[in-house]
Amino acid sequence: MKQSPLPAGCHDIKGAANLLGVSEKKLFKTLREMGWLYTGTYKDDPYHNTPRMTARLAGWVIIQKKGYAAPYNELVTIFYNRTLITQRGFNELKNRMYQQPTPEQKHKPKQKLRKASQIEKILTQHNVTTATQEREKALQEMRKLGVLN
Repeated sequence: MKQSPLPAGCHDIKGAANLLGVSEKKLFKTLREMGWLYTGTYKDDPYHNTPRMTARLAGWVIIQKKGYAAPYNELVTIFYNRTLITQRGFNELKNRMYQQPTPEQKHKPKQKLRKASQIEKILTQHNVTTATQEREKALQEMRKLGVLN
């Protein structure tokens, strides 16, 4: 089967995977995790690994309609969608895959954890104080009723 040329400035998944140094399977998985490709809702979903509208509108990926003659009848053409990554999308993908965290990004989660633990500590102290106060009130009421001496 003769391979048709790619549109200018586009990469197919195989070519993009070779340029990024990953397998095609890994690249498809990464694109699905990033939300660029549709995962499919059932087995053999025809939309599996096709671009989502948000990625298409951003100009990162496009669809190329392809077709071939059916093996059982040359008059019948079987059509399918081919996912292509634009140059803009390839640059964005490369930045996201190999982005090194900046010093600010490295420290933010620790600060969030520290703040969360401080808030949890305050809430725990408040709950302990509130629970102790409620217990004392209940004991006083029971003494008034004569249940406790």
